[in-house]
Amino acid sequence: MTPIAAPRRTKTGLASTSWKAFRRGASGGGASRAGAADATVALSDATLRSAPGRLPSGLTSWALGLAALGLAACAGPSAPRIYTLQDPSAIVGGAQMAPGSDRMASPAAAGGVSAAAGNTSAGAGNASASGPTRFIDVAPVIIPERLRRRQLVLRTDATQLRVLEEDRWSASLADELHDAISFGLQSQLNAADVSQTGLAGKAPSYRISIEFNQLDAQQGGAVRANVSWLVKQVSGPNGRVCQARFDAPAGAQVADVIVAHQRIVGQVVDAVAASQRALESGGTAPYCSASVG
Repeated sequence: MTPIAAPRRTKTGLASTSWKAFRRGASGGGASRAGAADATVALSDATLRSAPGRLPSGLTSWALGLAALGLAACAGPSAPRIYTLQDPSAIVGGAQMAPGSDRMASPAAAGGVSAAAGNTSAGAGNASASGPTRFIDVAPVIIPERLRRRQLVLRTDATQLRVLEEDRWSASLADELHDAISFGLQSQLNAADVSQTGLAGKAPSYRISIEFNQLDAQQGGAVRANVSWLVKQVSGPNGRVCQARFDAPAGAQVADVIVAHQRIVGQVVDAVAASQRALESGGTAPYCSASVG
């Protein structure tokens, strides 16, 4: 019988009982195969213990792959970029300028693209030291169903839209539009919006309802809006029904599209404020072709 060479001992040494069990299994024939198998397991276990921190090459590759997957899972998706329609640079001397004011500069986050749009009517942005001279109630803004989300929605052609998961409004687009338009009107009209200022118990003089029938944005193209609005006296019979289209060019970057939206808001604020002044004075206003009683 060919003698079986004893395996080389490691620094930690093999248990003598494991080696004896291996020899008995090898020389004992079929009756001792189970003992040989047990000895083989013992040898493998001892080999792993003899080199702590080291794995066979196959297991090493598997472990590295698993670790890479774990790191990728921990990293997770990148945080979305958040945008708003309210421009902090529109606040001048403690009074917020209307988004359409020619003194309004673009926000730093919008890449330095000018957001000036239109001319503000006389007296816009001048806050009264004695407080607001009128109270208004700006109803929630209505927008198309496809835009009722926080993600930016861009038009790519005549039939397709693209939703940008990584570029989002700070609130729903309807809320962003409502807040920006409300603050612009409060500035231009020297008014307080009872829906925004915690004056829910204060009866407004005018109620303003705005609906965006269309609001399409295209990178490298323009933002186009078709807007209808109603300005009505709360305690009187008079009112104005108005409608207009507004356009603002947009650059190739997402930030340029945001600035174009701000310019649209400025144009809407100018038009709605003019309607309210016309209603108050009994005059006429652009875009308004009907009166309600």
